[in-house]
Amino acid sequence: MWESDNQFNCEALRRQDALEFERLYYAYAPALRLYLTRLCGDKEAASDLVQETFVKAFKALPQTRPDLKPRPWLYKIATNTAHSSARLLRWKRILPFGDNTSERPDPTSFENCYAETEMVEHALAAIKPDYAAALLLHWREGFSLDELCQILGVSKENLKKRLYRAKKAFSAAYLKEAAIQEKGGA
Repeated sequence: MWESDNQFNCEALRRQDALEFERLYYAYAPALRLYLTRLCGDKEAASDLVQETFVKAFKALPQTRPDLKPRPWLYKIATNTAHSSARLLRWKRILPFGDNTSERPDPTSFENCYAETEMVEHALAAIKPDYAAALLLHWREGFSLDELCQILGVSKENLKKRLYRAKKAFSAAYLKEAAIQEKGGA
């Protein structure tokens, strides 16, 4: 799914080697763009955020540790960049995210898939940005709890609490959206 962090020469990255940085960019920019699009709900803004993320990463490379793990490090920069932009611009965030709810519409038709995506977007817009980011990074992007702690800058105990609360908040918001859709569609 993504390149292994072991495929990069971290010492070359720390020296800001252009070819190694270009490899890093092409390996992770598409996934970061998709993540940031989900986080902010705007493809153009996400593209700008990806560029800003890599500019910040390039500038920070000389100060990184020799045991740098590029993927979680880049996602941390991207998440912080998006949160900073959201605070400055007061973006409304919409994050498409699937849930294993038994009351999901039949996904076999385009209309039902579209309706479900819309319900998910509305449900995620209704929960805290920190909750949405944690859900997205863990379940959609596949980061481990340890990696999430590093990305989000929280302890494992706090992360587990945040994920529990995020799932609970998302489920409640999703069920509310499903009820609204059912009333509107009846």
